[in-house]
Amino acid sequence: MVVTNVSGHFRVSSESGKPDEVVDGESGLTRHGGQGVAERVGLVVMVSSLPLWLVLPVLPFLPLTLELKATVAGGVVVVAEVMFWTGAVLAGPTVVRRLRAWLGFAGRDPEQQS
Repeated sequence: MVVTNVSGHFRVSSESGKPDEVVDGESGLTRHGGQGVAERVGLVVMVSSLPLWLVLPVLPFLPLTLELKATVAGGVVVVAEVMFWTGAVLAGPTVVRRLRAWLGFAGRDPEQQS
């Protein structure tokens, strides 16, 4: 087995010289298709947390008691936030930066917002 460093990643090759897999130098997870397993899982968790927010506008119209509506609303907010930030940690800063750019938050400076 031969291990070579290629731009921050390690390429693991068999003795024949044929590359077998690329391993991320920071996380140690095998990368397939240019994106790591943790990045993919993190992105899926982040995106799957977003539909939970759609429950909140519908909740007042459901035939539930006020206490149950408040409990469900609080639970939805907590679960959605935990899912999103857990996904962000798993995905890493590169994926979060791409998502922010895609959503239009990349060029904004907090000092310029008024």
